[in-house]
Formats: sequence, C-alpha cells, structure tokens
Amino acid sequence: MQVGVCDDESKRCTFSGCGHISFLAARCGFCGEMFCPEHTSVGSHNCCAFGVQPLRCERCGMVVQLEYCGQSAAEAMARHTTSGCQSSQSPGTKEGQSNRCSYQECQKNEHVTIICDDCGNTYCVEHRAPQSHRCKRMHVRQPVPESRPTPSYPTVASNAKYGPRNTERTAFGRPTEGCVTPLVVFAEGFGVSPFFIHFTPTTVVGRMVDSTVSQAELESRSVSSSKRPWRLHVVKRGNGPNELCVSSPSFSDTLEVAGISGGTIAYIGTEDSVPGTVQKELLKLLKKKSEERGRKKSGCWCM
Repeated sequence: MQVGVCDDESKRCTFSGCGHISFLAARCGFCGEMFCPEHTSVGSHNCCAFGVQPLRCERCGMVVQLEYCGQSAAEAMARHTTSGCQSSQSPGTKEGQSNRCSYQECQKNEHVTIICDDCGNTYCVEHRAPQSHRCKRMHVRQPVPESRPTPSYPTVASNAKYGPRNTERTAFGRPTEGCVTPLVVFAEGFGVSPFFIHFTPTTVVGRMVDSTVSQAELESRSVSSSKRPWRLHVVKRGNGPNELCVSSPSFSDTLEVAGISGGTIAYIGTEDSVPGTVQKELLKLLKKKSEERGRKKSGCWCM
C-alpha cells in the first residue's frame, strides 16, 4: 500500500499481525472492532464475542456490550454499573424501585416512601422536612414584624377546657374515604389551641408531625422557634373509666400501625412523656368526645 493514499487510522485493521488500512474496512457487529475485508468475517479474526450469551444488567435490564475484544464479562459489568447503569432512573421497573434518600449527603434506603410536597423528591425519615434537606422550592413565610405584639395564649390545660377550635367536620386537611381525624394537642407553653386534622391511614407518623407543626406555626411563633426535636404520644381511653393508654410510635410507622384513629389524641411536644396534669385534661376531652359520639347516630364523622 502506498503511503498517503489512505492514511485514515480509523480504518486500520485491528487483527493481530495485520494492521492494514482500507477504505472497505468494517466494524464487527459482535466484538465492535475494525477489520479489513480479509478479516471482516467472524471466523477470519476469531471473534471473541460471536456466539457468546449477551450480558444483561440485573438492576436496569440493559444489555451490556463488550468494549473491546477479549474483555471479561465481569469487567464489562463493573464498568457498566459505575458509569452507565440507569437503575436509579427507571422507576417503572421492579429493579429500579427504591426509597433511597435524595439528600446529597445521605444514602439511606428505607422501607417507607416519604416524598416532599414541594420538590417531589424521596427522603428518609431524618431528612423528610424541607429544612432538613434544604429544599430549593420550600415556601418561605414572610417574617412577622418585631414591633407586632405577641399575644399571650392559655396553656394546654386551659385550652382543653375550652375545647378544640374546630370539629371533625371542619377539620384541617383534605377529607378522603377512610380517613382518620385525630385531635392534635400541643404541649403546654406553645400556645396552640387543640385542633382536628385529616390524614390517610397510610400516612407515616413523621409526615403527620410535619403537617401538624406547620399548621401550629400559623398560630404560635413559639412552635417555629423550638429547637428541640418533636415527640408524639398517642393517647387513648384505657380499659377502666379513668384510665389512659399512652404510646410513643416510631416516626417511620404508618398511622394505622401506630394506632392513630379518629378516637385518639395526638399529643405533640418535646417531652419524653405526657405530664400527669395534662393526662387528666386529655381524659376529660376523651370522655366528652365519647359522650358526643353516643348522642350522634348518623355515623358520618371520621371520628
């Protein structure tokens, strides 16, 4: 071959011992290498990929091609996993489904799905709140002027005497079929009146706490300024007429698993337990609601 007649290196035959450059060179459809007309057939260049079972990624379902002749299947699969695997972008396939936290510094993959209402990403229980994962679409509330006087609110005990500020019929949230409408009572000192709010039974406890805290922040600045982690206690009637059943479910439990229903009180605060004085007022509220349910026979309320 004359030098300069055809010096396109992309047309050089890769067969060992050949190296000829030809306009008629073609790429093998199995191993992907370039060969001259003499070595184009799979038999002439002893194709290493011909007749080999194609590699298929178990995570994303894609067929993994060998990058060069003689490449091992393990190496090809490893390079695909680190650079080209689309399992995290394939929510429609079973292999791609996950609840992996979208927060950059977290890689948790929990059994519950918590999706941010603002940005639409999935997060773990620790980073579920917009502030925790630095949500870029978080609604920013306008600050209250400092000159505005802060009203003094009664304690939770006195609030309990006056009753909730709404009813099951006028509860916050969106009512759906089979919803639960617990009575939310905040701890003493936060200045929040008890209120009813709708949830689905499959809502996780952590999401319920976030929603109720956001609702309470509209009434009291003491809620938004709290630095301690929130605690939720489920309060129900006990076996006896003056007995209470108090439990503290995990934030990853659903309301159904946590035992939160229309006949319960969700006590939210920063304490590890419900004070005895508060339990007495909560017992009065539960007795009052029990008497009201006994007088009503329509059965149309969620509670």
